[in-house]
Amino acid sequence: SVTPNTLPAGSAATDVTVAGSNFVSGDTLVFTPPGGAPVNIPPSLLQAAQIGATLPAPLLSSPGTAQVAVANALGTLSNQMSFTIVAPSVTSVTPNIVPAGSGATAVTVAGLNFTSGATFVFTPPGRAATTITPSLVQAAQVAATIPATLLSSAGTGEIAIANAGGTLSNQMPFIIVAPSVTSANPGTVPAGSAATTITVNGSNFTSGATLVFTPPGQAAATIT
Repeated sequence: SVTPNTLPAGSAATDVTVAGSNFVSGDTLVFTPPGGAPVNIPPSLLQAAQIGATLPAPLLSSPGTAQVAVANALGTLSNQMSFTIVAPSVTSVTPNIVPAGSGATAVTVAGLNFTSGATFVFTPPGRAATTITPSLVQAAQVAATIPATLLSSAGTGEIAIANAGGTLSNQMPFIIVAPSVTSANPGTVPAGSAATTITVNGSNFTSGATLVFTPPGQAAATIT
């Protein structure tokens, strides 16, 4: 057996213990990362039925199924045991809808297999992905603040988490909604009226919003 036998991609250097039989002085742990070549790792503990060693972080950067074995001084290899390296996974984003033009917004991402050094990756609608340093990283939660400059355009963005080493999680949608007007009161005034106060009702208005009025046959005017 191998303990542990599952780790998140991007994990730090990790101690593993291999249980078995007929281990002797001079044995080494042989770790084959997913898609990589076998690496001999000197043991920190060597007993007849147990070997302990530390897997370096660079060998844990890519998800997939690795193999662990023990080799004696002559190169004779034991049977291999599977060692699973899992990618981070996002299950929810809170909030996942904001109005276009919102101020900087704190977002919490829930999921699995996040590691120290993970980053928050936000792709605004129609723009390139931006990496944001999180304010909180836990195994099942990452929190970060999306700058207001990335929330200016309506559409569907994407949020993901990248663990240390660059392994990216699945993406979750993040919707940026345009303001919507449902009514204006009053909706009719006589030509030649004095300055008139208008109330506009709707949704998704944000701080700093302005009223845009287009008189008949004239250019639009922005009114604070």
